[in-house]
Amino acid sequence: WANGLWTAAITWGWTISVKAQHRWGMFCIALGVVLTAAAIGAIYGAVTYEITDEERQAIEQRIDARGDPDPSVDR
Repeated sequence: WANGLWTAAITWGWTISVKAQHRWGMFCIALGVVLTAAAIGAIYGAVTYEITDEERQAIEQRIDARGDPDPSVDR
């Protein structure tokens, strides 16, 4: 996405001078690094997440309230 912003700015004439392109490029690199760090953090959080006993109990209560025919099946 950051690379697309950089290219769009040049294509649409927002960054005409070399200096402006350099500044915009640095901003887009920083944005790309931030987005990459956020993505890696989200993936790490999803992979390492462990459900707590309270959350497990709440899920089981919801299953029981729905009247599932076989609540012992782990979904």
